[in-house]
Amino acid sequence: MNVHRRLRPRPRPDDGFTLVMAVIVTAVVFTLGASWLAYSDHENDASAYDRRRQQAIDAANAGLVVADAALARNGGYAGTTITSFSGGNAQYETTVVVDPTDPTGFRRIITSTGHAQTESGAGARRTVRQVVELDPLGFQYAMFSESAIVTGSSAGVVGDMYANGTIRLGNSQDYVGNIYTQGDLVTGSNQQITGDVIATGSISVSSTSTTLAGSAFAGGNITTGGTIQNDAQAGGTIGCSKVHGTCSPGSLPAGLPV
Repeated sequence: MNVHRRLRPRPRPDDGFTLVMAVIVTAVVFTLGASWLAYSDHENDASAYDRRRQQAIDAANAGLVVADAALARNGGYAGTTITSFSGGNAQYETTVVVDPTDPTGFRRIITSTGHAQTESGAGARRTVRQVVELDPLGFQYAMFSESAIVTGSSAGVVGDMYANGTIRLGNSQDYVGNIYTQGDLVTGSNQQITGDVIATGSISVSSTSTTLAGSAFAGGNITTGGTIQNDAQAGGTIGCSKVHGTCSPGSLPAGLPV
């Protein structure tokens, strides 16, 4: 009886080496993948922080602009608390102090801090500073009269107007600024007034072709044929159908300074 044995092939010397190399290559591939993933996360975080930092700088610069504009109207302006931008996560806050080294008292130091943060709360903060000189002799109004003001037609005025008497505006004119009168205000036709109107007497916006892109405050009545885009408040009556904002007849507004 013959018995045939099946012989196993003898292993080659390099079989173990190949297995080890395969394990090493696999480990290297996974290590590199993890490293690239960590690097990608780091770059993404750095990019997000750069965006927040730039938003904080932009918010701080916006605070400077707001403070400059406020100082142009009021030399006693002292700054504002944290103020948010509409539709975003950026904020700014400002402080305005008198420069203690300035003997004239007209120099102001504005410090504006911008904040930008994500919904998770991570954020950036940047502060900028500006030194400005107030002009004690600056003329506040584009037009000023100790009595009345009557304008012509087809003209334009940029700046505030003030009169101790009645103001009558001509036709086909554009005004950019606030209008103050110790008497009545009578507007013309084909006018665009971008600003607020304050009168101790009555205000007439009677033409349908005239638009007041601001608010109206009168001690007397407010007549509307044209449109008042913001609020209207009067001690007397108001044509509220043409007022897009709050309409408050029979409510005397604050007095106009003389």
